[in-house]
Amino acid sequence: MSSNSASRWRRLCAAFFTFVVTNLWSTGTVYAQDAEWLRLNTAGLQALRTGDFGTAIDTLTQAIKRAESLNGHEKELSASLNNIGAAYQSLGDFSQASAYLTRALELRLDEYGPRHRYTAQSHNNLGRLMELKGATAKAEEHYKFALVSYRFLFGNRHPHVAATLNNLGSLYLGIGSIGLAEIALTEAIDIYEATVGARHPAIAPAIGNFAGLLYQTGRYDEAEKIYWRVVELYKTAPQSDPARAAMAYNNLGVILKSKCRFREAAALFARALDTLPESADGRDPRRASLLYNLARLTEREGRYADALEGYAHALDAYDKLEYPNAEELFSLLNDYAELLQETGDDAQAKVLKEKSESVRQSAGIAPQNRAEAEQDAACGDNEAA
Repeated sequence: MSSNSASRWRRLCAAFFTFVVTNLWSTGTVYAQDAEWLRLNTAGLQALRTGDFGTAIDTLTQAIKRAESLNGHEKELSASLNNIGAAYQSLGDFSQASAYLTRALELRLDEYGPRHRYTAQSHNNLGRLMELKGATAKAEEHYKFALVSYRFLFGNRHPHVAATLNNLGSLYLGIGSIGLAEIALTEAIDIYEATVGARHPAIAPAIGNFAGLLYQTGRYDEAEKIYWRVVELYKTAPQSDPARAAMAYNNLGVILKSKCRFREAAALFARALDTLPESADGRDPRRASLLYNLARLTEREGRYADALEGYAHALDAYDKLEYPNAEELFSLLNDYAELLQETGDDAQAKVLKEKSESVRQSAGIAPQNRAEAEQDAACGDNEAA
């Protein structure tokens, strides 16, 4: 599998990888003493879980102010700092996320010490942030610290150990260390199966990442088979998690798209959009990615008017993001501009091309052709059976 293919999987599945970190949020119910703080933190956490990141930030900001106004409530404060850091991270505001998550870790080191599950949780979350920022060495350091802590606290066969191994596996996948990724993900899945069972939704992220590994190594049939299992896990979960289910549909669609099964992939992208909860302020990078994926497939099917409308909706979704994924936005602008040019709207195409070049230069993206032209050419004019 070429580095371009690995990059394409990581880009198209960026939303999924946002969810590999288990124990991302803190309820604080074990030690909560203040009812108003608990109400605000719980409401913010609920908004975060449903993808309403703007509401989550507003509510968690109030929870932080409440905790800061009280004496001796540093533990509650660390929980809300952790949660708001996760919200900013989901929106792509890594600077704010880093400030809040770092402060949460510092408080937890003071309040709990280095060998505590909440301290380990903070290391996990900072590891994820470093991974997203491309600081892979720092990410690995945080993940390994969390892993050592969880093994010390709970032994080698515990879901928290499995979750951290899954995070390490995701990191190794992203940097192309397939062997290390396979070792980490295999152990994670084995621990989950031994502790929570093979049909528990907690195992789904690790199985999904393992499917990503198979995808990267060209084993598309195996990847598809495993990802259908991921979808079924979310469908049959006692407590539905629509955001994760939506990303599972998206990632399965990516796999089917790579096998030239475009109609099936388009149906899965559409289902993902229907499943993903809508945020109150419309700022959701996952929805932006899904709209883009669907628009590209619509164009591939030759439905150019629908594709143009889809690209417009996708661009509107990206424009609402304060920190959009630069590579995705660059690719979207190119795809949209080229279709406009092909359909005779040279003036608008020129505007988008200029915007894409500005994004490319500011983000340091190497010049490239359309992201999947090579794959589409290999598929030919007809969809595979």
